[in-house]
Amino acid sequence: MTQNERARLDAAKCLRMAKSAQNPDEKQSWLALAESWLTTVQLQSSGAQFEVTEEEKAKALAWAAQSA
Repeated sequence: MTQNERARLDAAKCLRMAKSAQNPDEKQSWLALAESWLTTVQLQSSGAQFEVTEEEKAKALAWAAQSA
């Protein structure tokens, strides 16, 4: 597994945790961590196929921000 694949999995885990968070502070912390992982992927990417676009980031964060 590459570093980018691992970071994407970590971001997905954070988004799932944010979606199930019971309070706003916890949810915000998980969203911030997910965003950090997605930014890491973007910075480490060497090819377009692994690039995380701003649109993908926004969609992922919006999905997680919805109430469970």
